[in-house]
Amino acid sequence: MAKRIVPMMPRRCVAAFTLAVAVSSLLAVSACSPARPHWTKAHATDQQTEADWNDCRRRASAASGAPSPGSALPDRPATALQTIDRQETARRYNALMESCMRARGYVPTR
Repeated sequence: MAKRIVPMMPRRCVAAFTLAVAVSSLLAVSACSPARPHWTKAHATDQQTEADWNDCRRRASAASGAPSPGSALPDRPATALQTIDRQETARRYNALMESCMRARGYVPTR
């Protein structure tokens, strides 16, 4: 019976893979957590803040290519390139959200 040789992954590849899995896990957890607006504006009611926040979420999602709020992530694990792409999409989404809310006169509360 012949021995099967399994190539070893270089340490930096293992570290990169571990980081990618950790980041993917954090993104998945944050996508599942209930989202609440953390913005304030003088004389704005809670209902108005939430309406503006939801509108900015929809706009940021459409403009950034991010999944719509509340949609599920794929079941299969992401590749390293997919993880990087998701991180960039999340960065664009967050920047668009902040820009939209600030344009409406809100400031972050945290």
